Amino acid sequence: MHEMRQNLLVGLFVLVGLGVLGVLVVLFGRGPTELLGGAGYPLHIVFDTAGGVREGNPVTLAGIRVGRIDSISFVSTERFDQGVRVTAIIRDEYRGRIPQGSTAVTTEPGLGLGRPPVQIVPGDPRLGHLPPDAEIRGTMRRAVDAIVPEDIRLTFDRTAAQVGEAAAALKPVLEDLHEILVKRTPAEVDRPGGLPGNLASAAVRIDSALGHFNEVLGDPQVKSHLREAVANFHAVSEDARQMTADLQTGVQEAKEVVSSARQLMESTQTAVERIDAEVVSVSRSARTVLEQASDGLGLLNETLGRIARGEGSLGRLSHDPKLYEALLLTVERLAVTVEEVRLLVKEWQKGRIRVAL
Repeated sequence: MHEMRQNLLVGLFVLVGLGVLGVLVVLFGRGPTELLGGAGYPLHIVFDTAGGVREGNPVTLAGIRVGRIDSISFVSTERFDQGVRVTAIIRDEYRGRIPQGSTAVTTEPGLGLGRPPVQIVPGDPRLGHLPPDAEIRGTMRRAVDAIVPEDIRLTFDRTAAQVGEAAAALKPVLEDLHEILVKRTPAEVDRPGGLPGNLASAAVRIDSALGHFNEVLGDPQVKSHLREAVANFHAVSEDARQMTADLQTGVQEAKEVVSSARQLMESTQTAVERIDAEVVSVSRSARTVLEQASDGLGLLNETLGRIARGEGSLGRLSHDPKLYEALLLTVERLAVTVEEVRLLVKEWQKGRIRVAL
């Protein structure tokens, strides 16, 4: 008796569970449209492809659910390229309220999961409203378009285009770089009409030169000579250091000599100025004396003229030709000398002749 009662309770529980499951199937499956809140009318949406659109997907308008997808079929079973017709059942309360020119848009499910809604984009109400069984166009957006904003996508597209352009521009450079790096021996380059040299052939030449250089440096005699050269260079460096010290000492002494010479020049300049003043004073006195001497010579010249003419005792005495000629020559030389001394004094007064020590 107890076991029968237990079985009866289990059976009732199973029946209740099946009933609840049936109700859920009716609500979320292809149940009657009355469960959406009343009777509805069909609205056909034509997509190029219906990926992600399933029966029972919600239909929204301005984010509010106004219906559900009822069925999906080809526009023409003979022309698959004409697209897919998706029939939506719109609630009766929105009958005659969807404007003409409206369109529909939906998004591919991300990673193939989810049931994205079909969104109705209303047109211009002034054009009228859609009747039942009307047909509108639908657009299938990519899942990435719904996740990534359009400006970012445009930026990515521009960046990809620029990268492509940069790659196209770098292609000749890469080809030239490949030509430079391709393996090429010096023998191929050196033969008549051979290939041009590149980085590989240059590297081989450098490696060969380094090998020869290593062989030369490995010679004990060369090493000995290098040691001697280094020792000589060290000795020369020491001599140069000592020479530099001597030069510094010489420069210091030269500075002292220059300073002494400067002082001497200043003292000499002072002495010259004093001598110049004294010479000017002497020249003035000499000028007076020379002027007096000139006057005396004038008188002497006149007297000698009288003597030459035979006037007076001296004139008669000077009739001796030899004595006359000697005396006349002496007087002329004395006159020339006096004139030169006068000119010299004038040049000294004008500053053209200076006494330098």
